[in-house]
Amino acid sequence: MSSRSFALFAVLLAAAPSAAACGKAVDSSAGGTDAGGGDDGPGSDDGAGDDDGGSAADADPGGGADAAPVPRDGRIYALSVSYVDEAGLPVQSASVEAAFGAIDAEECQVVLVDGACSLRSCTPRELPAEAPDAGAIDIAIDDEPVTQMAPDRQGTYPPFERDGDELFDIGPGLTAQAAGGDVPAFELAVAAPAPIVLEDAVPTSAGAIDVSEAAGYVQRWQPGAETDRIRIDMTSSPAGDDLLLRLSCSVQASVPDLAIAPGLLALLPVGTLDFEARVESEATATAGDYDVSLTAAVVATDAGGNRAKGTINLVP
Repeated sequence: MSSRSFALFAVLLAAAPSAAACGKAVDSSAGGTDAGGGDDGPGSDDGAGDDDGGSAADADPGGGADAAPVPRDGRIYALSVSYVDEAGLPVQSASVEAAFGAIDAEECQVVLVDGACSLRSCTPRELPAEAPDAGAIDIAIDDEPVTQMAPDRQGTYPPFERDGDELFDIGPGLTAQAAGGDVPAFELAVAAPAPIVLEDAVPTSAGAIDVSEAAGYVQRWQPGAETDRIRIDMTSSPAGDDLLLRLSCSVQASVPDLAIAPGLLALLPVGTLDFEARVESEATATAGDYDVSLTAAVVATDAGGNRAKGTINLVP
């Protein structure tokens, strides 16, 4: 057995169901793919059917002596997108997603944590048909209303999406105020992060890049605010049983670089990897027995203004 095959076998063995389950990184992280499900935020499900039954909070939270505890999490993820496409044309959009309860559309297990990076083994999971909600959520930027997000009868929040302009073009102050429902009322505020330009090679829609496992990967940028974090995700394509591996690294934007060691890259399969870099800032609060987070995120770009999202060809 080659050293690479042995390393991958060890990763998959460590990711067996007996390992502790965890949410996906954004994320974060993520949601997309992020800080949550989908491309841009927390994982969510449209619910099953139009049943008028009660919300998930009405059910027995214990579910029996052997049932897993009901997740008590909440996440609001706001993403501002601004970059230049391969034709040199500006692309701008904004989105906000919200979810409570079981918020991740993947079940992930931590395989390894090494400094700023963590390796997770993830498989898709079906979210409950019904979810708890926090009532109507007012989203504002610098006191200017952006949208009011309202849950449907299953507790799912349809995402807010807008093309043609950035989310934080009128200012950096993001607030979310929830009226309360299954999840008690809360209010969160966070300053949106400043965009970051990555100085080393990154994949974009214009083309993939090769990364040598033996050389590792280094990315540099001009230092930003201590309250902001740069997150870089490298994700393998799904293998058997839809298993994928995700290497997520997150450092303060005030740090000028991030280095991923060859040993970490060796735990990923040779071939194509999905790559994305974002800048995020986060605020958290406790609402009853729910841990709720509000994340403001912007996409990272290269020196040409292209979005830092694309394909890496990992080679030995």
